Amino acid sequence: MCGICGIINIKKNSIIDHLYESIFHLQHRGQDSCGISTSDDKRLHAIKGQGLIRYIFKQEKLKKLQGYIGIGHVRYTTTGNITDNEIQPFYLNRPYGLSLCHNGNIYNYDEIKLYLENQNIHINSTSDS
Repeated sequence: MCGICGIINIKKNSIIDHLYESIFHLQHRGQDSCGISTSDDKRLHAIKGQGLIRYIFKQEKLKKLQGYIGIGHVRYTTTGNITDNEIQPFYLNRPYGLSLCHNGNIYNYDEIKLYLENQNIHINSTSDS
């Protein structure tokens, strides 16, 4: 049972205050870890950490999250370990830049992981996401 939110501001104004407020109100859905990822069309920005939102997201860190598109996640662990590699949103910088949050279980995880590894895509997490 995780909490996920996403915001897109079509006027391209900053969404970080609204995104922070959104995951703050979802904190009851997961308290193991939390993260926010934003995009400004040029790059992805992310802050993640283990623990409660109020301890991870201080004002000076929030200012670094530029952009008008963003997702947030609070985690309640059901699969995978509780390590920094498991904290969502996950993000990749190549080939295009992608950020992902997930709530649920992927039952054919082993099959998908094997396929990706055969494509030379490294998996650095035990999460099924």
